[in-house]
Amino acid sequence: MKSDKMFKAYDCRGKYGEEVTEENSFFTGLALQKFAKRVVIAMDYRDHNLKLAQAFAAGYANSDKIEFI
Repeated sequence: MKSDKMFKAYDCRGKYGEEVTEENSFFTGLALQKFAKRVVIAMDYRDHNLKLAQAFAAGYANSDKIEFI
């Protein structure tokens, strides 16, 4: 998992398939569940965003704390 370029000062961003992957999204969700009581997942129109959101949600592993918009 190469995520050193994915995390910026205030957000996560990068090229899909390179810096931003389903694997990185999964592990980000897994790590965030220890710190966040609730998460809101928002995305734009790009096709791959649903895959990333689902991977994040699987990592977060507690769907009652997730809201998709």
